[in-house]
Amino acid sequence: MKLGAYAVLESTKLVAATMGEQKTSTSVAQFAQKVAAAANSSQGVEDIFDLFSAFAKERLDVSGISFWRFNLADNTAECTYLAGKTLPSEGFTSAVELENPITKSILSELTQRIAVVPAEKLRKANPELPLVREETKNVYMIPLYFRAQLLGVFALESPSEPAPKKVVAEVEAALPSVALAFVAKHRSLGENKRLLQMRLLHQITEKALMSLNLDDLLTSTARLLKDYFLYYNVYVFIYDDQREELELKAIAGRYEAHVSLPLHLRPSQGCVGYAFSSKKAYYAPDTRDDPYYLPEVEGKSQALSELAVPIMQGEYILGVLDVQADEPESFDEFDIESMNTLANELASAITRARDYDILKSYSQQLESYQQQMEHDLHITEQILNINLPVKFISPNVDSTLHFHAHHSIGGDIVMMKLVGGYSYMVVGDVSGHGISSAMISISTISYLDNLLANAPTVEALVQSLNHFWCINFSSLNYYSTFFVCRLHNSSGSLEYVNCGHPRPILYQQSSGTYSVIQHSIPPIGLFDLEEEGHFSRQWVKLSPGDKLTLYTDGFLSEFPPPPRFTEQDLTMLINRYGHLPQPIFHQFVLWNARKLRRGVASEDDEVFLTVSYAAHPTVSYYVENMDQVLRLIRKIDELGIVLEMRTQVVDRLTAILEETAIALLARKRQAPLTPRIFVSIDFQPKRFNLALMDANVFLVEENFLEAEGPIPPLEEQLPAGSLQMVKSKVPSVEIKKIEKGLLFLGPID
Repeated sequence: MKLGAYAVLESTKLVAATMGEQKTSTSVAQFAQKVAAAANSSQGVEDIFDLFSAFAKERLDVSGISFWRFNLADNTAECTYLAGKTLPSEGFTSAVELENPITKSILSELTQRIAVVPAEKLRKANPELPLVREETKNVYMIPLYFRAQLLGVFALESPSEPAPKKVVAEVEAALPSVALAFVAKHRSLGENKRLLQMRLLHQITEKALMSLNLDDLLTSTARLLKDYFLYYNVYVFIYDDQREELELKAIAGRYEAHVSLPLHLRPSQGCVGYAFSSKKAYYAPDTRDDPYYLPEVEGKSQALSELAVPIMQGEYILGVLDVQADEPESFDEFDIESMNTLANELASAITRARDYDILKSYSQQLESYQQQMEHDLHITEQILNINLPVKFISPNVDSTLHFHAHHSIGGDIVMMKLVGGYSYMVVGDVSGHGISSAMISISTISYLDNLLANAPTVEALVQSLNHFWCINFSSLNYYSTFFVCRLHNSSGSLEYVNCGHPRPILYQQSSGTYSVIQHSIPPIGLFDLEEEGHFSRQWVKLSPGDKLTLYTDGFLSEFPPPPRFTEQDLTMLINRYGHLPQPIFHQFVLWNARKLRRGVASEDDEVFLTVSYAAHPTVSYYVENMDQVLRLIRKIDELGIVLEMRTQVVDRLTAILEETAIALLARKRQAPLTPRIFVSIDFQPKRFNLALMDANVFLVEENFLEAEGPIPPLEEQLPAGSLQMVKSKVPSVEIKKIEKGLLFLGPID
């Protein structure tokens, strides 16, 4: 990409648009030409920034300049340029999270124009901020944009009072040529805006909606929307049905310091009131001409465009999500679509938070547990996608899920939910790739979550799902394959309908054979299903140890030819390893699938879900790092609540894992082989059995791993005194040596 006469002309036009043709100084035009020449030469980005630094210093009293390059798609920022001072000794030449105090301080003050921020304000917010020197009085925050994409931010430190607006405007007029040159040197920056926004939307959903505290949830959502999308203002209103008013519960943006909470609106007031009354999104492209717009703060510059989106749970309206921009016509159709998607997710999260508050009032014990669970949810970093059923627990189902999203964003769906005496399992694959497929997937998961709450039959579930798709997505030429099933936990009866999905495979432990579950009906969304539909559920009886394997076509590697991992390969692996315990079975199929692909990455999302029916409540896991052990402990804790076990039993299991699995992984750097462990826990009526098996022994036997000499028994790999510590913490436990591992037996009383 070269910047020639056209780029210089474009820069001059942008300068003229900012300052007026007659006020464009010769020095600005010369600067644009110098930058274009530098972009076309072998000079680097630092040379271009040096030109801008010199230009800015001629007009502003500046003692130091830094540039923070943002990569919002990866949620990181990097300080890539410094002039006029020395870089701090640690931490800022490599990428840092946007939640880092440095970048968070910059984001909180960022607008779409140059902002002058008192240095004392930044120091007060973060006393350890190293890039603001003691003599600095003000910091000029200068965003660098290219076609509405934020590239980064210049931070100019000044020991003086703010410069006149005309001088600041002249510096601002030089930015378009810098942005053009920056993009010329970084060709990879042309990421599609819609893809970027979708990634940010996923991050907002993941971060904000994890909270079970309603106030934290709403505050976090407003703050993330403002910081990530640079909206002028973000409001979240919740409807108070007793007072029949909309209450402002969270705010982020320019009016944050001027609006006091709580603030109430009548359902007929403003754009927010219209969206609430009509139950439809309302967009005011120019608030100056809009009949519904209501100014928030008298005497302050007003937002010039506004988008209000109702937060709906079915037909019931919970509130309104309101976002504003300081320029007219700032929102497009995708913005409206994105905010509708987030509002749907927010509705489910609000409902969960309210349910949590209700449950907390009934039981002090439950309240204590929920607080611990909320604390675990906040400190863990293992929730990769809030839509995945990572917290699924069922007394008779032991499940293991492998999910890997393709970089282009697909539309795979996994939903597992315990409702009464049934375990529902739904796996789907939305046609196509990209943002649209992902958004359809998110809305479908939200719909399924609401639908399953009523414990529908499999036929009713498929009927409702198809109706939802035909109304919303068939006109868009989208369809989806689904496998929908419902397991009666106590009897093992599995009812299912296969809607054109890749055929699940059932391994039956008693006979050592497998069978393939055929298609029942075409994919969802292609045809209307009559009320007296020409389909019915099928069923199969599961026995303890039987394993059901569900997957999407992305897990296979059949296209493009030649095929590397096919359905036939998968059935061969299931038949070979089906007799093994659940976690070993799952990992061995997964490892072999990767081996057969011969390093070729999948062209789609990957879903590989194995479900084992158990006579007794069972939890099993494959662990090779601390995070996986912590996730296992959390799952044990959740199962303890479902089974109404005494907390002492969970404490015993946690203590055993602390002194064995965690202790072993803590010293993995000193171990000749990376520790890998299969953990299986089953709860008998009066006792529990916790088995630890050395996965490395299995890997060596299957020629997946080479070891220098024989692998010592698991008890010899543990730190000295580990088993004695187990007996000290849990005196009632019995420890036995088993093939490839150890078995811990303890009472449930």
